[in-house]
Amino acid sequence: MYSVHVTDVTGAAALGREAVDVHVLARLQPGSPRSRRSPPPARFVYAIDATFRVGSADIVFITLSERRRFPASTETRLLSLLHARAVAQVL
Repeated sequence: MYSVHVTDVTGAAALGREAVDVHVLARLQPGSPRSRRSPPPARFVYAIDATFRVGSADIVFITLSERRRFPASTETRLLSLLHARAVAQVL
């Protein structure tokens, strides 16, 4: 069983008024039941989901990791590149 913490990131406003940027941290609770045949579950799961619209296209950026958080500076840079390229190719 995981406890989940969800954070809405306010920096998504630069991607447009309908943009959503959510960070999720799931932490495995001590004593969670598991099957003997399955591999041990990850202690932490980090996820980012950013969605924004440019013209008629919805752009989605997703990361998922069991080892470490995605660096905020890298996320910001990649989202700005995605947005700039989508604007340049707007349909």
